[in-house]
Amino acid sequence: MGKTTISELGDDEVYTSLQQKLNDIRVSSDSKRQDGIVSLLELTARVQGKLFEALNEEGVPDSKIVPLMATGNLGIPASKVSAGTELLLAKENLDKTRELEDIKFESDLQRKRLEAELAEKEAKARLARSKQEAMESELQRTSRKLELTKSDLNATMKDLSDVKVDNALLKTYPYSSAYPYKYYPYYYWDRYYPRYRAYYPYYYDYLDRDYWLRRSERDYAALKTDLAVARLRAETDRQVALDTSRRLALTAGVADATNDVRRRRLIDRYADLFTTDRISVQKALRKETDDEDVIKRVIYASVVESFRAAQRAFRDFRHRARRICMSSSLLPTYESEVNDYIVTNRDQFDALSCVEEALRAIEIDGSLPVTINYRRILRSMITQLVDVAFEMQTVDPSLDIDVGCRGEVFNESKFRRTFDAEFSAPLIQAHLWPPLINSDDRSVVLKGEAATRHGLGLSSSRGRTITKTRKGTRTASPVRGKRTRTLSPIKRY
Repeated sequence: MGKTTISELGDDEVYTSLQQKLNDIRVSSDSKRQDGIVSLLELTARVQGKLFEALNEEGVPDSKIVPLMATGNLGIPASKVSAGTELLLAKENLDKTRELEDIKFESDLQRKRLEAELAEKEAKARLARSKQEAMESELQRTSRKLELTKSDLNATMKDLSDVKVDNALLKTYPYSSAYPYKYYPYYYWDRYYPRYRAYYPYYYDYLDRDYWLRRSERDYAALKTDLAVARLRAETDRQVALDTSRRLALTAGVADATNDVRRRRLIDRYADLFTTDRISVQKALRKETDDEDVIKRVIYASVVESFRAAQRAFRDFRHRARRICMSSSLLPTYESEVNDYIVTNRDQFDALSCVEEALRAIEIDGSLPVTINYRRILRSMITQLVDVAFEMQTVDPSLDIDVGCRGEVFNESKFRRTFDAEFSAPLIQAHLWPPLINSDDRSVVLKGEAATRHGLGLSSSRGRTITKTRKGTRTASPVRGKRTRTLSPIKRY
């Protein structure tokens, strides 16, 4: 390693020479003192230049040198450096420092990004390698299974050929001398030895040539049928495995690739249902009842029951999809494959049963009036809500609604007040539309609406809500003291 500038200055004893030069100037005459001072200044400037080179070698930042230059501590008188020049030097130093920090930050960020991309590519490579190994093992197992099937088929064909040879021998040589017993027809034993029939009932068929022919033909037909069934089963299994593998390969990654697009579309559809379908339902309900709070409760109950029915149906559908994915492949099933199957087979979801379940839950709700035809008014909106709620379970993170209760404290982060609400009231009288939230952290995505009141009245009982009749009149209340129902039957013995 070469010498540094500081080492060279120390070896040459520069400052000793300067001190000696200064002593010579001090004792010299006036005429020679000026020339000595100039030469001393020249030597000092050279030493100062060497010191600047040492600063560059050691990597000393400029922020430590510029203030010394500005104050005149490096040989430049302070009076010769103006305030503007000092500010300019300080500004240039600050700009260079910021530029260096920005370059360093960008280089660190680029390095981290490259490291992340490298790790992601390595993970993908490992995953692809594992999948390739799994496919190779599955291919080997399938090859072994095919070899076993071929060996079984060869053995079956050999048995069939043996049966054919036996059948040909039996048809060609019915009285072969190789048979150790003499052949007698069945009527011979009936005629001359009837007592043997009681002891050996099978003896006649054993010696009958037709019996062996029928038996050989029956065995031949059974073996031929088993061979055909084995071939058909092997071909079917191979075709099913190929179709399943091809379908899973084509639909791999569909859910992850379209997750953000589907999530934004579902949020927009939920907002459109509030601004369009909800208003139409609200107008239709105003023709049935005058109580605005009852109308709000009906709409809110329809949204809540639709989401509950769709979530139950999604759990059942997900269970069926997982079983199908597990049965269609010998490899372990991942959640991404189940999500891809659900997204690509969305048309298998039975939305009508969920709609009927939601309508049935609204009809049996005791807090809602019984004189309203909910199926006619709410069916269209509930159908769309069920469809949206089911698809909201397929995105990541999944979307859900926050169900509230009557009389809870109004929360501005979740709800907006309706136009007929009392804005100074702290408690909620009736919910109109539930807020949309994320299922993982319960954060609000879209706000809902609710009506606040100062005095919370008693909840209306089932069937006692004032509703509009066709003639616009109300029935009279029962008269006090007048019997309005018949007597219960008396039990007679």
